[in-house]
Amino acid sequence: MRSLFIIAVTVLSLISCKNAEDKNALDNSNNDEETIDSPEENQKDTISDSRLIIPGVQLGTLKLNTLVNAVYDSIGRPTSGDAAMQKSLSTWDSESTILTIFAANDPNTSEGHLIKLIRSTAPDFKTKNGLGKGSSISAVEKEFQLKKEGAFKENDSEFTLYSTQQGISFEFNSENICSGVVVHDPETQAGITYLPIYQEYKSL
Repeated sequence: MRSLFIIAVTVLSLISCKNAEDKNALDNSNNDEETIDSPEENQKDTISDSRLIIPGVQLGTLKLNTLVNAVYDSIGRPTSGDAAMQKSLSTWDSESTILTIFAANDPNTSEGHLIKLIRSTAPDFKTKNGLGKGSSISAVEKEFQLKKEGAFKENDSEFTLYSTQQGISFEFNSENICSGVVVHDPETQAGITYLPIYQEYKSL
């Protein structure tokens, strides 16, 4: 009788150990799935086309080498602007964000000014990897090779402009946090246009 009791206890112990192993395996499997499907990883894939920055191509629905008149039709007339030598600079300035578009006539067409540069300080627009206003300079440097181009002042604050070879430039504040993004042709320097987009700009 004692032998039967010992055998029964041994079997129950083995079953208990087996169940514990299966539970641990299941728990580890669930942990792996959570790591793969973490919100931080998937957040990059949720940027809509209307908020997507493509260097050298577009900022949201605004695209380079398209007619600037279409922008006036969609978002209204700018709050300020300048024009000279078949070039124009238009700025939409709200309390919290600035949108600036530099446009120029294309000698191959007489339809009007074509967008050559788009600047925005809105936090909504991001690259496919989630870079934009609010990103640290170290985060941007993981994807782009930055070159310091110049410095400027805006609203009594100082900023530094960095360019890349992909047709996108980044503005950083004194804490090295991105405060604005400029999309342009890779051959164009954001800080040096016929009609300057920055006040008190100094090349570095």
